[in-house]
Amino acid sequence: MKDSLLYYVSILTFLMSPAQVWGSTASLFSSEVFSVEEHCVAYKTKKRVFFIASVGVIGKNCDISSEVIPEPGNLFHVEVSVPILSFESGEVERDRDVAKFLKVESQKNLDFHSESLTLNIWKEKISAGRFDLKGFLKIAGKEYPVVAQIEIVENNGGKQMAIQGVISTKFKDFDLKPPRLWGGIGAKVSKDLSLLFQLQPKKILGSSFFLDR
Repeated sequence: MKDSLLYYVSILTFLMSPAQVWGSTASLFSSEVFSVEEHCVAYKTKKRVFFIASVGVIGKNCDISSEVIPEPGNLFHVEVSVPILSFESGEVERDRDVAKFLKVESQKNLDFHSESLTLNIWKEKISAGRFDLKGFLKIAGKEYPVVAQIEIVENNGGKQMAIQGVISTKFKDFDLKPPRLWGGIGAKVSKDLSLLFQLQPKKILGSSFFLDR
């Protein structure tokens, strides 16, 4: 009995370590997840351990590709492609579960497609510093409407610009159920899901208009 108790306490201690915890003070955007130079996306959710502690689960993916696509009528939209097998959460078994969970056998990538806007509207949004952007996220061949909250941040004394944002949603919005295997012993995964991103304009193909502010 004593050994079993020590086992559970050791698990809880690990999960509550600074590298694992995501508390209520988490910022709306992505600074706490990505370093200044990173061009990445991440998923973020919570699990309750032994009914007393909310612990963060974060998986990052920096193997993404992004592009600005021009359309007739002076319209532009942004596409971001995310290889499902490249998510890293620090636990190999969980990363394998994520790939299965996201139906990698049906679609190798998660694909985001923003709404189409004129060049002037894009510039107005970027100049505002914060804005909402509608789009669609394609999972296993099906498109789901999403809204990203975006913030334009300046680093290195204003010499470097990054596009940070979050899509706050729920598993059910993508016809998904919170995965049981992520919870572990005495844990339950939250129904809420945050999709975070930080994009570097210089790494977005065709994004020169982003830089002309």
